Amino acid sequence: MPLVDRVATASGFLFLGLTVFVLGQPGSPVRVSFDEWRAAREAKSTIAARWEEFSNSDRFVGMGNGPTLVEFTDYRCGFCRSFHDSSKALLTIVPNGRIAIRHIARSGDKIARGAAAAALCANEQDKFLAMHSFLLSDDTWESGPNWSAIAATVGVPDTLSFSACLSSGRVDVTLQQDSSLAASLGIKGTPAFASPRYGLHVGLLPNSQLVPWFKRDT
Repeated sequence: MPLVDRVATASGFLFLGLTVFVLGQPGSPVRVSFDEWRAAREAKSTIAARWEEFSNSDRFVGMGNGPTLVEFTDYRCGFCRSFHDSSKALLTIVPNGRIAIRHIARSGDKIARGAAAAALCANEQDKFLAMHSFLLSDDTWESGPNWSAIAATVGVPDTLSFSACLSSGRVDVTLQQDSSLAASLGIKGTPAFASPRYGLHVGLLPNSQLVPWFKRDT
């Protein structure tokens, strides 16, 4: 083998060895970037394969029945409040669009979990959107929520049934399902947006960037 070819081959093996070494070092910038790329690719694949499961929520913001964006939210998340404010304008530029809501209710935060449960119990009486909007429009309730009084404020017609729903814990199953979906994507923050076309994004995005994230059924 000519010297030039031997040098080229040796250089190739050296580069390959260095690449393997660097990727094998936990915390190295290259390894972190590679891990993030791989996680993003896996999340996108999971969303595409299970899109019906992710988007098949009975909790929606927006009255349309067309293109859908999935949002994972937390009622004690300031950035989620910011997105809720901007989502009204977003839905005016996405014809017939809607946002499917999934909850991330941290088990260690009783108030956040109680808020998510309240939204689900309000949903049983077709008042999800009213409760959802109230919880994301005002944070004064966080200091000591009276859920029955809040339910009455947002127009839940039967507050006794609402309270019974909260006491029964029957919505815990739905909260666990949402948490499991979030865990399958490795979501660790909110708001988080899911789309089969673009995958997963955690954090706020300008409305102009979110428009193409809406998945069209046709």
